[in-house]
Amino acid sequence: MRTILPEQKNPILRRKAGRIPLSEIKGRHLQNLIKEMKALLAKEEFGVALAAPQVGEPIRLFIVSG
Repeated sequence: MRTILPEQKNPILRRKAGRIPLSEIKGRHLQNLIKEMKALLAKEEFGVALAAPQVGEPIRLFIVSG
């Protein structure tokens, strides 16, 4: 299971995130990442949104609670 990385320990937050190729949207890796991110966000009492770079993935993906 992934964890939300603190800003000072996550240099990915300072880099430009990469695009997700259309061919990878339904791929196993991306779908597993989304499931893990949903679970992480659900654990946070005051969590509103979570971006992939916050969990160590340098891609343009975020999820919103709701």
